[in-house]
Amino acid sequence: MPSPGLFAAHLRFLERRLGCKVVAYNHRPKNRGWGHCEAVACDDGSVHQGSRMVESWKRLFYGNRMLRPSCYACPYTTSNRSSDVTIADFWGIERTRIAAFSDDLGVSLVLANTPKGLDAAKRCDIDARRSSLEEALPGNPMLSRPTSCTQPREPVWEALCSNGYDGMMKRFRFLPTRVRFAGARFKRFLHRL
Repeated sequence: MPSPGLFAAHLRFLERRLGCKVVAYNHRPKNRGWGHCEAVACDDGSVHQGSRMVESWKRLFYGNRMLRPSCYACPYTTSNRSSDVTIADFWGIERTRIAAFSDDLGVSLVLANTPKGLDAAKRCDIDARRSSLEEALPGNPMLSRPTSCTQPREPVWEALCSNGYDGMMKRFRFLPTRVRFAGARFKRFLHRL
C-alpha cells in the first residue's frame, strides 16, 4: 500500500494534467472487465479511463518501489493467518481446476482460516466453488510472503522529494511516453487474440 500522501500527490498531478478537479477515483472499475483499468471522474462531468495519465498510478503501484516499508516485512502475509476469514481477488483462477467458474468481472477468493471462519463462509448465500490454498497461491503470492522490492526504492523517494511528483514520474518512467503507452496497449490487444 503506497502512502496516502503519495496518492494525494497523484491526484494533484492528474488535476494539473487533466485541467479539472478529481471527485472520484476507481482503481478497478468493472466496466471493462476484471483487469486493472483505472477511472477518474472530474467535477466538470468528464470521466477519464485507460489514458496514460490515469494508468500511471498503476505503473507506480505495481513497480513495488513506492510501498510503505512495512509492506516488505508484513507479518500477516503468511498462509497461517490470524483472522477467521481472508478475502482477496482470485488472481490466476483461469489456471486452476475451477477455471470455468471465472468470468470477466473477477472472482473473489475467500479463505476460511478457522472453524469459525468456515462456519461463516458456509452461511453466506453466495455462488461458491471449493478450491485449495495450493491452487490460489501461484496467482496470489502475498498470501504466503510479503511484497518484494526488487529494485532500490530510495532513489525514487529522493527524486520525489527533490524533483516533485512530476519529475519522479518522468525520471522513473511511471508515466510512459505516448509511443511506449501505445505499444503496450497494442501488445495487450495482440495477447487477447
